[in-house]
Amino acid sequence: METTQQFETMPALRRKRPKMAGEDDLKRLSEAELLARLAENARRLEIIQHLLQA
Repeated sequence: METTQQFETMPALRRKRPKMAGEDDLKRLSEAELLARLAENARRLEIIQHLLQA
């Protein structure tokens, strides 16, 4: 659960993070999209693990 929550908050933080020197918007948005996908996969994994334990 903790990992899922971390993945869920990371995309929003990445989108809001101030631009660093030399870092472009496309890179930041791509990273945010990747983190959002990781969060979704972590949620799915938690569901599967819960179903297997039942």
